[in-house]
Amino acid sequence: IEIVRGPLSSLYGSGAIGGVIQIFTRQGGGAPTPTLTIGAGSQRTGKLQAGLSGSAGAGGSTRYAVSVAGDRTDGYDATLPSNPNHQEDRDGNSQRSANASLRQTLPAGWEVGANLLASDGRVRYDDAFSTPESATMHYRTSAASGFVRGNPTRDWQTELMLGESRIEYRFDAFTFAPRADTTTLVWQNR
Repeated sequence: IEIVRGPLSSLYGSGAIGGVIQIFTRQGGGAPTPTLTIGAGSQRTGKLQAGLSGSAGAGGSTRYAVSVAGDRTDGYDATLPSNPNHQEDRDGNSQRSANASLRQTLPAGWEVGANLLASDGRVRYDDAFSTPESATMHYRTSAASGFVRGNPTRDWQTELMLGESRIEYRFDAFTFAPRADTTTLVWQNR
């Protein structure tokens, strides 16, 4: 994870006025390696994650990584009874996610690749305008990108990246359903 503070609109687009948090997904390499994570906790909290990463082709020229995950919790009563927004319920949440990465090394040191991140979930909350049954927000986020990078000459590295991200929210108690789509095209030269 890379955190860059300050305005970076010239590099990351108009949404990057206060900084950027950039997530680099795991890159596969070597023999196929499966992973499995299982977790449990209080408030009926549970997590399950499974993945596979590795490489294939001559010299590991194709690298891949894919994983899926899910977690949920019943939560707890998030507001005190003295709060005017108090609702007598448990404010739990659940989330499912998937990510994938594929990279291919080409002749002469060039590389192409793609990444995908997606998650959706549900969050319960308390407020003065909803009932315990309708105080729920559903969300979905996704990001997909592709790139090509290489060295046209010994002293010149170039990279072309295209990305699409989407954030959607929906509230059961309101007709308010914001959505933001961003497409980014970046050409960097060093």
